[in-house]
Amino acid sequence: PDMIEGLYLTSFSAAKDLSMGTFSCLYLKDTSIFSSDTIRASWYSMEKAFPELLLSAKDAQELIKFENVAYFCESDNWIHFKTKDEVTFSAKKIFGVFKDFRSKFDVKGVSIELPKELQSALNSITFLAEGEIDMNKIVSLSIEKGKITCEAKKEVGWIQKTVKCDYKGELITFLINPIFLSEILSKATT
Repeated sequence: PDMIEGLYLTSFSAAKDLSMGTFSCLYLKDTSIFSSDTIRASWYSMEKAFPELLLSAKDAQELIKFENVAYFCESDNWIHFKTKDEVTFSAKKIFGVFKDFRSKFDVKGVSIELPKELQSALNSITFLAEGEIDMNKIVSLSIEKGKITCEAKKEVGWIQKTVKCDYKGELITFLINPIFLSEILSKATT
């Protein structure tokens, strides 16, 4: 279950375009899962270690639909996963080099305590977020003195929600997948 959650969370940052090579993969090594599309990056720490392997994000999105994945093995060109119910899922092995970017996560900067209401605000605007499928949805967040503004828009209209926060620093704005951020907020708010 730990690996499945990690695959789900890191798949948001993998490139959707297969021509980007290993950037369209999730990279498992030891107790970590990494992904990056060269703009976004994710790093998930698992309890159990895995051998070094690349799994396409597309295959990972299918694998996470299976419950109780309990076993794993490799053959020359395939990665095999098996559930406790004896259901096997096999994915073609990807060969290549994935750049280790762990040092990019060693950032010293601002720590912000995000309000619990932010998750609810995100969930209420996601329906109008640009992007055809959940993995491609994008919302805009603006964090400024005393408030966080979430905005979603697409051709048919836009919606904005504001929640209060204790932030007192300079304006921070960024785009993010609302489903991904909601998952993060269910685990941590700092």
